Amino acid sequence: PKLSSISFSSKRKRMSTLVKTADGRCRLYCKGASEMVMALCTLYLDTEGKVQAVGEEMKSKVDAAITAFADEGLRTIAVAYRDFEASPASGDDELQPKLESALTLVHIVGIEDPLREEVPHSIQVCKQAGIVVRMVTGDNLSTAKAISRKAGILDPIKEASGEEKAMTG
Repeated sequence: PKLSSISFSSKRKRMSTLVKTADGRCRLYCKGASEMVMALCTLYLDTEGKVQAVGEEMKSKVDAAITAFADEGLRTIAVAYRDFEASPASGDDELQPKLESALTLVHIVGIEDPLREEVPHSIQVCKQAGIVVRMVTGDNLSTAKAISRKAGILDPIKEASGEEKAMTG
């Protein structure tokens, strides 16, 4: 059963939920933008389900996976957890964000929100009418660039020449 939660916010790019486990302990599940959640992980589950320490090699593998997904236009979501002997929630069942630390990474998934079929044509019509189309998103920059290429907002040739560019901030 759910005990408490920390809501998603665009600033934090994650949310967490505290649940009671079958053995009476508590587990905090955290899900959100892979870069944000991974930064909170000190451990990970290996392919055999054993808990391992996150070292530089694993960080590099995770970064490579995030980049590979993002380059395909996929949004990445990480899921991690932290176990507690008892509920760490305060008396009013509030969870403090500082509890989202020393997490164990379970997995990273890439999800696609496919463009609606009419989007590329609509973008082309706007461009032909002299309208400069911009995309504003909270996505990873590589994900945003891949999506904007699929939509026809960012032209790969103009991007390579520096005539068009994507930016963060």
